[in-house]
Amino acid sequence: MVDRLPKTLKSLVVFEDFSTDLAAILHDAQGLWGTRVALSRTPDARVATAFARKSLDLEHLSVSYMVDAVHFFQGCLPGSLGRHAGPETGTWPHLQSLALTSRCLRRTGDRGEMDALLALAADVVLRMPQLHTLVLWNDTDACAFLYAWDSGTGARITWRGTWQLDMSPYVMRRWQAVAWEVRSCALEVVQERVDGAIRSHGDAIHHLNLPCQVVTPTSLWQIREEGNAHTE
Repeated sequence: MVDRLPKTLKSLVVFEDFSTDLAAILHDAQGLWGTRVALSRTPDARVATAFARKSLDLEHLSVSYMVDAVHFFQGCLPGSLGRHAGPETGTWPHLQSLALTSRCLRRTGDRGEMDALLALAADVVLRMPQLHTLVLWNDTDACAFLYAWDSGTGARITWRGTWQLDMSPYVMRRWQAVAWEVRSCALEVVQERVDGAIRSHGDAIHHLNLPCQVVTPTSLWQIREEGNAHTE
């Protein structure tokens, strides 16, 4: 499906909405399935690789929940890109903004997995010379890793969330390399605390105040309304 999108397409926003309440009902019901429905969707690595290949033609890409950032960046490796890699071993001459979700960004998540994701992201961004905005986020515990570059303020990494992540020296070295090699500037690191009631993934998106669009304003309003209704 992704490979069939026209090459003239420059901006793509994909948001796979879900209902935790409906998933719980289906999970508990045997019904005609003969087995319980999973409480959460498992992203397909093959779909992530297809989006990675398509991103070579895009200027802006946002994919929420349908793929995991880990699989996407693994799909950006030259061996995964295959014939799409091109003469420069897979560079992104057009991509300016990228937003992805990842289930490993959790307060109780494995720290090694988080470091591996953030380091791999840095390695891929080194091959994205036009990228000015990267968003890796998760509604679980509401958190986001943000990379931004601006000609006036330079390169900045922001961790924004309901919990603090102290990035390891290993991760910091990889992102400092991005700032120096791609933008020839130093790297600023910022921690920002998110406050407010998080009743749904819509509330998480609202309070994280992500710097690029991951869902339409109307859809976000509907998601938040449904989440608030279920908690009343």
